[in-house]
Amino acid sequence: MRTLTPVVLDGRYVRLEPLALHHVEPLLAVAMGPRATFGWTFVPDSQAAMVQWVEAALDARVAGSALPFAVVQPATGTVKGSTRFGNVEFWR
Repeated sequence: MRTLTPVVLDGRYVRLEPLALHHVEPLLAVAMGPRATFGWTFVPDSQAAMVQWVEAALDARVAGSALPFAVVQPATGTVKGSTRFGNVEFWR
C-alpha cells in the first residue's frame, strides 16, 4: 500500500487543492444550491453526510486508491466543488 502525496494543481480558472475536513462547510454550501447538475453522482445533502463523504475520500487517499481535491476558483478562493483522480495504479 502506498499513500498518495497531496499536491496543489494551479490553473488560470481553477485550483485543485488537497481535500480536507475544512472543506466540509463550503462543499455543503455548494451542495445546497441547484441540484439539477448532480444527476450522475452522489452529492451529500447534510453536514453529517458531507463529513462522512470527505472522510471516505481521505481514507481512499491514505489507502493509495484516490487523490481527492477541492475545486477552488483562484480569483475568489471560493470552493466550487470536489473531484478526484481515482483508480490510481503504480507502475514499476
